[in-house]
Amino acid sequence: MLDSTVSGAFTGAIINRWRNGQIMAGARTAGLICALLQLGYNEIGVMRIKYVSRKLHETRAQSETVLAPTPVPEKDTTPKVSFFDRAMSVIGFRKLSDEEYLKTLKKQRDEALSRIAVLERERSEARQADPDTVAPDESDKAV
Repeated sequence: MLDSTVSGAFTGAIINRWRNGQIMAGARTAGLICALLQLGYNEIGVMRIKYVSRKLHETRAQSETVLAPTPVPEKDTTPKVSFFDRAMSVIGFRKLSDEEYLKTLKKQRDEALSRIAVLERERSEARQADPDTVAPDESDKAV
């Protein structure tokens, strides 16, 4: 969220300097707007994750309780695609199913965790190599 706020403040400062000659008013306003938009986007992502998780748990619970499958009448299996979805696919975007979205999030999490492990290993190696030049971070200080 910090990077969105800073980039929004920087952009607002440039635009306001160009239009009005002032810097701080544009930086504050654009920074605040970008921070709120990023916060809203993040919250929507969290809500979607919770929804997908809840639906998966409900589906698993229902499949465990059902003993025999009931016959389903045959329907046209071609999904209807809305105009918006078609327009987005022309641009290059495609709609992810909930399962695909969950797989993507898990992959991002795993990559981030592996990157964290690499960085922690590098930091500990750097400390072992030369403990006097490496400044201790906040977590290493005694309280």
